[in-house]
Order: sequence, then C-alpha cells, then structure tokens
Amino acid sequence: MTSFAAVVCRLAALILFYTKLSHGLPNLIFIMTDQQRFDAIRRVQDGLPAYNGRLKIRTPNLDRLSFQGAHFEKAYCQSPVCGPARTSLRSGCTVKRTGVQSNDLLKETVYNRMEVFRDRIQAIESLDQILVEEYGYTSEYYGKWHIPDNLYYKRGDGTSKVINFNGYDYDSDSFQFDEDAVAKKYKRYLEYFEGRGDLVVNYTMANSQQDTYSKYPYTPIQLDSRFSYPSNTPLTEENGFEQFEMGQASVMGRFSLSEDFTTTHFIGETALKALDRMVKEEGDPFLMTVSFHHPHPPMVPASKYLDYYWNNLDDLFVSPSINDDMSNSPYAKKNKRETLLEAGYGYDDPNQVKEWTALYYGLIEEIDHYVGKILDKVEEAGISNNTMIVFTADHGEMLGAHAMREKNVFYEEAVRVPLLISFPGQITPGIVVRDLVSHIDLFSTVLDYLDAGDADKSDGTSMRRFMEMTSHNEDYDESTVVSEWDYRTPINSHKLERKFGRETNFMIINGHYKLIMPKDSSSKIRDVMYDLNSDPYEMHNLLGDVGMSAEDAIIGKAEHLRCLLIEWMQRMNGGSEEYYSNPVYNNHEGQGDIKEVSDRQKWRALDFWVGNTQLQFGAPVWNGSMFVRNEYLYVGRRNSGSIWVREVKLRGEGRTHFSVENYNGYIEGGEYLRIKVTYAAQIRCPSKPFSAHVVIRYDVRKNIIVPIFMICNE
Repeated sequence: MTSFAAVVCRLAALILFYTKLSHGLPNLIFIMTDQQRFDAIRRVQDGLPAYNGRLKIRTPNLDRLSFQGAHFEKAYCQSPVCGPARTSLRSGCTVKRTGVQSNDLLKETVYNRMEVFRDRIQAIESLDQILVEEYGYTSEYYGKWHIPDNLYYKRGDGTSKVINFNGYDYDSDSFQFDEDAVAKKYKRYLEYFEGRGDLVVNYTMANSQQDTYSKYPYTPIQLDSRFSYPSNTPLTEENGFEQFEMGQASVMGRFSLSEDFTTTHFIGETALKALDRMVKEEGDPFLMTVSFHHPHPPMVPASKYLDYYWNNLDDLFVSPSINDDMSNSPYAKKNKRETLLEAGYGYDDPNQVKEWTALYYGLIEEIDHYVGKILDKVEEAGISNNTMIVFTADHGEMLGAHAMREKNVFYEEAVRVPLLISFPGQITPGIVVRDLVSHIDLFSTVLDYLDAGDADKSDGTSMRRFMEMTSHNEDYDESTVVSEWDYRTPINSHKLERKFGRETNFMIINGHYKLIMPKDSSSKIRDVMYDLNSDPYEMHNLLGDVGMSAEDAIIGKAEHLRCLLIEWMQRMNGGSEEYYSNPVYNNHEGQGDIKEVSDRQKWRALDFWVGNTQLQFGAPVWNGSMFVRNEYLYVGRRNSGSIWVREVKLRGEGRTHFSVENYNGYIEGGEYLRIKVTYAAQIRCPSKPFSAHVVIRYDVRKNIIVPIFMICNE
C-alpha cells in the first residue's frame, strides 16, 4: 500500500471513529459469576415443578433484572470449564479456534510450547479490545479474570492497555491496574483492614480450619475433607490427605469473618466505587465487567447469607439423579466421583448435599445483593436508558447431581447457565427466549446492540433474531447448540498430556435431544443420548451399552444429531484454517474432528434412517409479506451400498401452505440427505383440519411418512 493510500485509510478510520462517538454510544455493564448453574435463580426455580414445596433461593435482584429485559431459558456455555469457557465468552469464538482448551493454556509458558496453540491464542480478539480500540470505549474489569493475559492489551501490542483499571488500592486510595489474580488482590484487601484493626475474626468457632483461599478460619460441613479433624489441621499430604481431597472443591463451610470481608463484598464494593467514578466523569462510553469469584469453591459463605438456608436444610432440593448408578454413563469416574464415594464422602447422601446446597445458595444470594446495588447505582445516576446490562456465568456446578461435584461434564447442571440481558428501549422488558442459545452468540449480540457489529469477526450470531422473533431457520436449523472440550495440554513442543479419545469431547442439543460423544472414531468412551423431555435428570442413556439394540427411531435421532454436529463444525471450520478438519489441531492424532465423528459407529448401523418420526415446526415469523418458517428433515444410510430415494413430496390437508425440496437419486453408505421443508402463508397457522405430512419414497415400493406438527403460539 502506498503512503498516500495509507493516509487516506487512516483518515477514513478516524472519521468513522469520531462519527460513532458523536452518536452517544451506550455503556455496557457485564456481570458474571463463576460456577452458577442455570436454576440457581428464584425466577427459574419458580417455573420448575421439581422445586414446588422446596425452599427456594432468594435472588430478588436477578429476578428484577430478568424482568427488565430478556431472560434466556436455555443458554449453554461453550465449554464446562473455567478458562476455555471464559475465553470463548469474551471472544465469541469456539474453543478450537481460541486454542484455550484447558486452564493451563492460559499461561504463556504453556501455550508457547506448541506453535499451533501459541498462534491461535495470540490471534484472539476480545470484547474489550474491539470496543476500546475501534469505538473509543473505556474498559475496566473487576474480579476474576482467568483468560489469556495478552487480552489486557491492544491487539498485536502487548504493552498498551485496553483495561484501564482492574483494582483498587486501599493504602493509596486509588484505582490501579496489575496482572495479579483476584486472590492476591483480595489478600491485600484483608491485610489492609487487619492492619487497621477493623477485621474481627471469630476464632472461637468449633472445629475451625483455615480457608485455603482467604487464609482465615471457617467451620467445615460434613463433605469437607477436614470435617472430623482437629482445628487448624493443614490440608497437606503429611496429614494423610490425598490430592483429590486438597483442592478448593473440598473446602466447604461457614466463614468466620463477617459479610464485610468476603470475596464477593470486596469485588462488589470495588466495582461500585468504579461505577460511581465513571458516571461522574461523563467521558467516553464505558464497558465495566464485574466478575464474581463465587459460587466457585471454596464455598464458605458468611453467616448473614447462610443462616436462612442452614436453618431450613430439610426443605432444600436435591436432584433425583443423586441415586443414578451411572452404569451406562461415561462419567462414573469423572471429577473423582467413584474415588470420593469409596473414600466415604457423602456426595450420594441427600442430607450432606443439602448442607452443601445451603452454602451454594448463600454465596449466590450475596452476589444478588451486589447485583441489586449495581442496578440501583445505574438508576440513580440516570444512565439506565443508555446502558446495556448482561448477567451470566461461565458454566454451572453439579451440586450433588449424579453424586458429583464441580463441572467438566456435559450434564445440564454443568453446561447450562443463566443469561439475562437488559437494554431499555432496545430489548423488550420481560421477554422470555426459549430457543437454544450459546455463549459465543452473546459476544455477537453485545456488539450488535452496541452498534459495533461491523467489527464482529467471531463465530457467533446475534441473538437479536430470537428476542425480536425474526428467526425462521433460513439456512440451517438454528435450534441447535454445541459445547466442546478437549482437556489435553502441551507438555513440550511435540506432545500433549493425556491420550486422544479418552474423553467426551462434544455435546450437541437439538430440540429436546442431547448427544454426547468423543471425537475419536475408535474410542471406547460411551456415546450418550438423552431425551430431556422424558428424562430431565439425564439418567437413561439411549445409546452406550444399549446402542446396538436401540429401536430405529432412537438410532435415527442419534444420526440426525451427528449430522447437525458435523454441519456445525463445517460452519465453524474457519475456511483455510480448517479447525475441525485438519489433524494438526489434535497434534496429528486422528484424521480431524469432522472425519472422526463421521466415521464413528458405536450404535446400530441402519440401511435407511430417518431423523424425525414427526417434523415439528417452530412458530412462523412475519417477513414483511407473509409468515415463514423452515425446518429440515434428515435421512441417510450408514451401511455399505446405496439406497435409491425416488421422490420427496407433501400430502394431506393443509399441505398447500408448505413446499419441499424434491430429490431423486442415490444415498451412499455413510451419507445423508437434508430435506428443506418451508412454510409460507398469509396466516400464521394452517386452518384445521390439518394432516400435512412428508412422504419419502425409496427403493421400489417403500415409503416413509413423517407427519408435520405446528407450534403456533399467538
């Protein structure tokens, strides 16, 4: 590029930049928690029959936020583990594209071991970088970070910050920026108040142990590793503890300090100070992130927030899956489940899990308190109408479901998250979105509503189409979400720890069916499929040990979900990057994810399979001239040889409102056909009687009839 052309381009960029500033860009407050499952909000529990008659969590401010904007009932994280989930959330990219497939890969010393990881991680573009560099925002971030440190700085720079402040120094009474973890900042906070004599510790608590996070006493519950040990027993191997007993997840109990000295108070009050200053400065539009550490372990809430639940333990909900024998699950040993149970820990004891639940609820109620203070501050400052507020969590928590703790699995409790978005004048208050949505779509949604969509190079798609009800499955089935995880980490320039194919790597949900599978075609890990309608607690695997005897309809649905997963990987493949087809991203193990998933056959192979016994249409939407909706019917063959599909047509009353792509040809073994069925009419629903159905004629005299069912909520 000539110097003159470069000057012209730079001038055009500056003109665009200042034009955007003159239009008064909105502020963004991004609130997130760590390890909060989707149903840990009162409004959600009120809508779930399982919680009827149970003591419910108290979250009046999250409820308030949900009614001020959009509540997404079926939101899923991109990966059920902290670092990968948070990096995808902040970048809008798949785990495969970011390269952050484990927590260790957040460290530069680790990802520099392999070029294939280094290049992807250094290429990540964060929400902060885009809004600060291209749209003139001021960004401040308070609380847990846990994403690559290069995202603190401008793209390709490494020295110029995009995060203005991320902490508050009480000694100097000033805001600051450093790369210290929030745990270090919290420690300095406690030391400051202890030095002033303001920090009062209740050392008289019976059987108190030292919290490994705050270093202050707490009283353990039964599930805690040191429950029956003398006070002040160090959590070390020298005292007989195994590795699985020494992590943060084994620290549970009542905190000795008051509510003024918790991690949540520290993060919440720092954010409120920052918000008060930013509002008064009345400068550039701002992005403020408030990232609470809890309810992530250690789970040691203050008495103020614990007592209500602790005094009503018998009334707390415990998942029926606590009794799951896990005989047909790939997760029987996951998260040290079997090891913990064999060691005598009561993760399968409802009474002990209720004690744990009380702690979990107490931590979330405290977070809710600070969410309320943030909402109040926004309203008092008069910036509500120009401020978008997002609330979500990086992933969930098992909390005794399947007698498990932590996350790292594709069960609903671990992978499904709360998601609330408020933006007065832009998002209809009280709207409930029941479509399946992903965290990578949240990135695109934020940029879209901030009028910054031109800078979106992510893998996501704005969820505006769901909130404004314009989605009609134009090009593919949008009622689909995928979560992923390959937990392997480079140990040197040519080797990854752990072996390929030893873990479930993908989850895909479409409608009410969920498929979970590894990306190694020969892996011995069980495949899983759940019907979330009839089996909401995921205790009855329709595949795995019974995959070779499952009925045709079950096999057809598994094949359908496999096809949707393959198509998702093809859309996310990154063009010439080939994230899901090039074996280099698996350290040259296997033939690439798409090929491995395509070749895997651990359930019964059929000569001809059909993905749906009934084609369910979602509600049609008005496109300006008519009501429209597309749905897709999948059929295929897994056995060798071929099958002749002679004709695809519509029959029955009401069929005139539909059209279908005809087909005449052969489907070879391992291939499938995607049949697009379109509804287009001046009325939202066909008049009754309605008996339209798709007829698929194959071979010489064989027919498959698939009835069409319409959902037309006015």
